[in-house]
Amino acid sequence: MVRETPILGLSERWSLSRHNVGSPITVVYHASLPADVISEDDLKKEVVKLSNAYPILLCGVEGGITRNPRYVKRPNIVPDDIVKVVELEEENTLSDLVDRGVIEGKIFDPSSGPLWRLQLHRFAGSTTRAPRDRIVLLIDHILCDGLGARNLFTDLLGSLSGTPIPSQPEGLPSRLDDTVDLKPENEDAPPISSTISSHLKSITKQATSYVSPAPTYNKFPLKPAADYNSVTAPQQFSEFDLSPSELSALLSEGKRHDIPTIHPVIHIACLVALYRAITPTAAWTFDTSVPMSDRREDLGHPRATGNYVTFHFSTDRIDKSTLFWKHVRDFSTELRQPKTKVVARKTLGKLALINDDQPEDGDSSLWEEYLRKLVNDPSGPHKLSLAVSNVGIIDVPTSGKLAGQIQDVYFSQAASAMGGCAVVSIVTTKGGSMTISICSKIGSFPVGVFDSFSQQLKPILQAVARGDIGEETKAGDAIPGLL
Repeated sequence: MVRETPILGLSERWSLSRHNVGSPITVVYHASLPADVISEDDLKKEVVKLSNAYPILLCGVEGGITRNPRYVKRPNIVPDDIVKVVELEEENTLSDLVDRGVIEGKIFDPSSGPLWRLQLHRFAGSTTRAPRDRIVLLIDHILCDGLGARNLFTDLLGSLSGTPIPSQPEGLPSRLDDTVDLKPENEDAPPISSTISSHLKSITKQATSYVSPAPTYNKFPLKPAADYNSVTAPQQFSEFDLSPSELSALLSEGKRHDIPTIHPVIHIACLVALYRAITPTAAWTFDTSVPMSDRREDLGHPRATGNYVTFHFSTDRIDKSTLFWKHVRDFSTELRQPKTKVVARKTLGKLALINDDQPEDGDSSLWEEYLRKLVNDPSGPHKLSLAVSNVGIIDVPTSGKLAGQIQDVYFSQAASAMGGCAVVSIVTTKGGSMTISICSKIGSFPVGVFDSFSQQLKPILQAVARGDIGEETKAGDAIPGLL
């Protein structure tokens, strides 16, 4: 479907408002490759190819705080604005790299663009091991969701290796609003500014597993310190990988317990790790989100760029007697129900009500005011505890210049200002390992919780893969591999 208007759709507008209030969603992809295989000029040539295939990459946003912001092509954007070589005197950790990327994402200027960067990190210091360069893609969610960014990174690596970028629909990516039904069922719904909590509570799943008598549940996270500012707070980061054999065993173990896909297993493992990281251990309620992609070629959506994501929100209650596999099955069933995706679409559609309180002849927008209320409101189901984003399998070159050369593929994104949220980002290399990155705002969790959560998640997933988590294993049980 050809896009008929440059006006931002609801998902695009949400991402723009996040940027406007100082909390942009910067998507980060990273890979390493042998030193000096790729040059700065190589990347500049790729910028031209990618921009020809995906014209939105050369766009900024005009009227960013009006009712109808629109994409506008900026002819003055050139490859020199996008490609940057970073010369390192000492080797950065992935955490340092992501921190720098998130900081750079905050200074992207939507009005002028560009809203993305390609970086080539080179290590200039002496080292005892063979040096490797790093390619980093930074892109604002205004242009592209996480799955689209995965495909953009895939196209970049493939083209660098000699594989042509697949032909794409012409013009700007078609809007989700025009290709998928997002319209709320209640056309006479009151303005969203006064009903957001009731809207989200109405679609929130209460996934509860406990034995009688039912414990009293506390909402996590607790209210942060009075001086905590979720927009300006820096973020903390952790990462790890699972080997191909561990990944295969994790998938097999899930199927043995009637779970057809791997995501529900990882999601509930994250919840159990977070539960076990909290001191003292009690009974906790967690609000979580999972992105659901509606990107479809038959609807005219491009492989990369554009926003085609809605979100499934759920509320999970975990205590020491929660049965791990029962909870995974319940969550898996919920995700696979057709109504789950429909509700996610309708929830996004309700954002169209934000400007209902504005006069018809008014040009200013209420989006930023609405978002600031959400960020500053200490309660409500939108204050997330956990967000798990799994973009699936990324193809790396199997022929040409980079065949067998790509390693350390990671996907990450900026930490959320929407509560004390651990953002878990997952990508799997085809035929290779799964990498998992974790971030949150410093101060959003009680001291020590983020570190403990990060340290426990990998051993829990490895215990699942080994078959050490049985049908009767509970969240509070001792788990092999964990202290």
